[in-house]
Amino acid sequence: MCTVTIVPVDAPEGAAGGEFLLACNRDEQRRRAPAEPPQEHCIGERRVLMPVDPAGGGTWIAVNEAGVVMTLLNVNPKNPTPRRDDQLSRGLVIMSLIGECDRADDAQRRLERFDPNQYMPFRLVAADIEQTMTCTSDSRRIAFDSQPNDRPRLWTSSGLGDHLVEPPRRALFDDMFDDTEPSVWPAVQEQFHRHRWADRPQLSVCMNRPDARTVSWTVVRVVPSTPLPRVGERLGEGVDPGNATSPEDSPFPDPCHQGRGNDTRCKIEMTYRGDAPDRNAEPVHRTLGEG
Repeated sequence: MCTVTIVPVDAPEGAAGGEFLLACNRDEQRRRAPAEPPQEHCIGERRVLMPVDPAGGGTWIAVNEAGVVMTLLNVNPKNPTPRRDDQLSRGLVIMSLIGECDRADDAQRRLERFDPNQYMPFRLVAADIEQTMTCTSDSRRIAFDSQPNDRPRLWTSSGLGDHLVEPPRRALFDDMFDDTEPSVWPAVQEQFHRHRWADRPQLSVCMNRPDARTVSWTVVRVVPSTPLPRVGERLGEGVDPGNATSPEDSPFPDPCHQGRGNDTRCKIEMTYRGDAPDRNAEPVHRTLGEG
């Protein structure tokens, strides 16, 4: 259960290819254990910033050093199918992708080899400085859609049923961003994620009901910088990764070794409030690569 938005920063309307902000409200059951705040992790060949959900060991939002941000929303149809005992936590989807993607559309290439039946329905949003991929699974197949990062965009879900929260939240989103200049989009984005209707708290963006509430608010800022080598090129010229039978055989024993230092292609910041955004909780700030 989440609400996710993306807005370009300091870009003319209709132009893509620059700084952007991805914001996510996470809505959860009140009895669920609090998540661990964002920390830097090494996944695959990439350094990654992400919070961790202790219930499943996965995450709902992450960004890697290549500037690829991923967030995952549950899909809640009108007539849901009960979860099977052998299905995996959807929080593991991002964990399986984020360390191997240099661009948002790499997520599609990897998910095309995925078995969606392993997970309950989900919607993965993967963004980079050029585009946003939306990958939607109904547990039978995965549909893909690509859009440029040229204007504000919204995705949302709720355990009450996506069909109940999508119309009012989208109407609010459209109303708040309508006829606004790009220079104010970041401020409008923050106001949107803090919004709660007094008479409809259960449907609100910053939601509240007896069994669940918005438990955290995460904002990822990605600013273009210096290009990184693509995954697979990081072992070095003339090195066949298939011949490296152990970490000691690799020219970079630490798989994230070549990412250390100032060679990220983007400046990446994550701000995390481990409480509802309306409570003004003390934020946690992380920058990818800080000591």
